[in-house]
Amino acid sequence: MSVRLAEQKRLKAAVWAGKTSPATRGFAPPADGVAEVAATVTRGRRTTAVALRLEGLDGRWQCTALELG
Repeated sequence: MSVRLAEQKRLKAAVWAGKTSPATRGFAPPADGVAEVAATVTRGRRTTAVALRLEGLDGRWQCTALELG
């Protein structure tokens, strides 16, 4: 059992040592002061989709919706 745990730790370390590469896939301004962005983030062998909506508020951007999948 300890060999299996050691192997799992080694694999986790290898994944976390990997480089994270975000890539924007789409940008759509549906209204003034609003941005909807879709992107993928790759870390090691895993890729995750990210979608978010940003709204301008008092001179700052605020994330009002976030989806990961």
